[in-house]
Amino acid sequence: MRFTLRKSIVGIVHVANSSRITLLRNMTTKVGVVQMQSTADKERNFEQAVKYINQAKSSGVKIVFLPECFDFVGRSREETLGLSEMLDGPLITKYRALAAQESLWISLGGAHIRTTENDDGQIMGVYHKVHLFDANLSTKETTPNIKSTCTQSSFFESKTIRAGTEAPIVIQNTPVGNLGLAICYDMRFPELASHLRYAKNAHVLSYPSAYTTRTGEAGHWHTLIRARAIENQCYVVAAAQEGKHNEGRSSYGHSLVVDPWGQIIAEQTNPGPGLLTCEIGPFTMINSTTSIIPKIYQVRRSMPVEYHRRFDLFPMSDSGYPRSIQTADFNFGPHIIKSDCVFYQSELSFAFVNISPLVPGRILFVSYFIYILKD
Repeated sequence: MRFTLRKSIVGIVHVANSSRITLLRNMTTKVGVVQMQSTADKERNFEQAVKYINQAKSSGVKIVFLPECFDFVGRSREETLGLSEMLDGPLITKYRALAAQESLWISLGGAHIRTTENDDGQIMGVYHKVHLFDANLSTKETTPNIKSTCTQSSFFESKTIRAGTEAPIVIQNTPVGNLGLAICYDMRFPELASHLRYAKNAHVLSYPSAYTTRTGEAGHWHTLIRARAIENQCYVVAAAQEGKHNEGRSSYGHSLVVDPWGQIIAEQTNPGPGLLTCEIGPFTMINSTTSIIPKIYQVRRSMPVEYHRRFDLFPMSDSGYPRSIQTADFNFGPHIIKSDCVFYQSELSFAFVNISPLVPGRILFVSYFIYILKD
């Protein structure tokens, strides 16, 4: 049977008994972001990742993010096809064993997954990259005034990789809350990030990357990562490749963690592989199974762009409608407020709507003591 490749995030590899995360009130989560310099040597790449995963575990990290092409960077189409594996192949199996051994969550950011022509890609926890990087960066019109150290100017990912056919997913209840999955070039498509934020209720967006040196040096990397954080009011974690992979390809590096206000809270400025760590949170429990990150909601409350969106003028098929946040039903006088109408809950109040879109005048904020109707 003929096969093709998909560039896929194996969303979260985790220990079975860690599938439910228990977060204490006001506890932060330490995250690890691994910067790599992958080559065509898969064993060397694995050893490089293991080194930093072990360091992360020793420093108290709860979840580790690996970059795109953590498995390998091929020198040709033929080599890339030859080195690829199925999702249940030996490399991913080793990472699963490592996650179990270290009791860590690991986001495997962009592996070359071999798929058959009739594979529908429906595997829980896996996102197949939907935007493929086909670009010619060699023309003077593109970067007339930029002196770049990049040796490769043309990239045609579609010659080797088949694009995913499903929208990206959000992994619920990870150590950093709801984690939205995307890969590298996806960051240039704001509608994808908006889907993760507004339709899937993501708290954190992940962009594992092997970003080109040319576009990184032009300022695209920092600008786009911060833009996705600002416009969606989410944390963004971007693990990156850095340095020379082979004679024809190098990556920009500068792994980043950005907060919902668009501030860089951690950056790998040193060249080459390394481990970047920082804290996300603190978290606050609102019931026995659900937690929130107050900083996210502080930003969203101070600048409530979600409720200023004009879906009547600029419709989005999967946004602007009531979304379940997995609460219980509420008693409201003689009425029952169904859980799928509740879109916000805090320790003191909840909010619900039964008419779309979510705009002022259609939202009822209910205190557990006093009822307040928003004008």
